[in-house]
Amino acid sequence: MTLRACRGGLPLLAAAGYLIYSRYNSVTGTRKHLFLLTIGSAVTYLLSCVAQYGPTLHGPAGFAIPVGVPLIFAVAVYILKAEGMDDELEYGEEDEGSWVETGE
Repeated sequence: MTLRACRGGLPLLAAAGYLIYSRYNSVTGTRKHLFLLTIGSAVTYLLSCVAQYGPTLHGPAGFAIPVGVPLIFAVAVYILKAEGMDDELEYGEEDEGSWVETGE
């Protein structure tokens, strides 16, 4: 594996490690960091292709079709809009302990 291939994988690996760490330690507010690391990974993959093949992705070294870049962008958008990963407490969980029943 060349160094150019590792450039895009390192932020993606960091995002996966951060997700595991944050879930294990119950860290809140992780969605923005995961989104930024995933977008950074897509950008670095694209930049490594441009560095190897040129800005048109076609040159003397061949040509590149970076199919993974749109897929990584799609995963980043999903992370940003995912409903199950809310960083704040949901409405029902927030008032659970303060509910007082009346004796009617």
